[in-house]
Amino acid sequence: MKSQEAGRGAAIDRAYDRPMRARDLRRAGVLSLLAFLAVLTPASIAPAAEDAEALAADLEELRTCVRQNFPKQSSIQEVKLRVEDRGGSTRDLDVKIWWNRLKAKRSRALIRVLAPEDVRGSSVLMIERDGGSDLFLYSPEMRKTRRITTHTLAGSLFGSDFTYEDFQNLQGLAMDGAAKRLPASIVDGREVDGFEQRPAPGSGSQYERVVTYVTREGCIPFKSEMFESGGALRKVMTASVDELIEEAGVKIPRRIRMEDKLGGTSTVLEIGSAQMNVKIKRRVFDLTSLERASD
Repeated sequence: MKSQEAGRGAAIDRAYDRPMRARDLRRAGVLSLLAFLAVLTPASIAPAAEDAEALAADLEELRTCVRQNFPKQSSIQEVKLRVEDRGGSTRDLDVKIWWNRLKAKRSRALIRVLAPEDVRGSSVLMIERDGGSDLFLYSPEMRKTRRITTHTLAGSLFGSDFTYEDFQNLQGLAMDGAAKRLPASIVDGREVDGFEQRPAPGSGSQYERVVTYVTREGCIPFKSEMFESGGALRKVMTASVDELIEEAGVKIPRRIRMEDKLGGTSTVLEIGSAQMNVKIKRRVFDLTSLERASD
């Protein structure tokens, strides 16, 4: 029996490490919708020299507008995810997400699966630091906490359509590279502003570039497109901006959908409840918190 359990644990460990492939079965996924808002704050902007001053002013104005839809200090969300595989089979998960910004403007986030029972307690902890961020994964079946390295960033997050890299990028932390403002355009019938980000060489990114659009009315992040090397569109993330949750002056879409265009799978996230700017105990973001089934 022990050898069987050890073998099963090793298989799970390999599943966490392997890059996401089209044939992989996406069982579960989680993504903080607040992270979707943060993607619009690229670390470096590289416009043409003659337009630099105008674009910088325009960019800062838009970023200020977007920040109005982002909690100032913290948030707690309870969400339900539905993951659909290539054959149309689905699986639902209940997930809780804690997010907090420190005085130094560094962020921390904890994502924990609450149900179903077979994956309850699976967790990812993100801690922002100087020059990047650290990611840690806890598997209750293995009873082990592991650091996620650049070599495993393309691994599927809990078997979903989101990778560890997506989680970092959407927190606005790991996209170390060039970024530029795109001209205003019409996307899916909406007037939007856009940004294109290109990961730095040697970052271990699976993407060549990521394009994000924000609605001109309300400054709400609306759509992100992730392109692989060679220009192939790998994934598209879309938010339902017609149905918003308003809490403490913050407006966030109730649903987002991540679609893997090459894999033929998708993950839909729906927010059940959201608390903004509430007090969160520091111990929630300790490494030992990954091994606690509940806060």
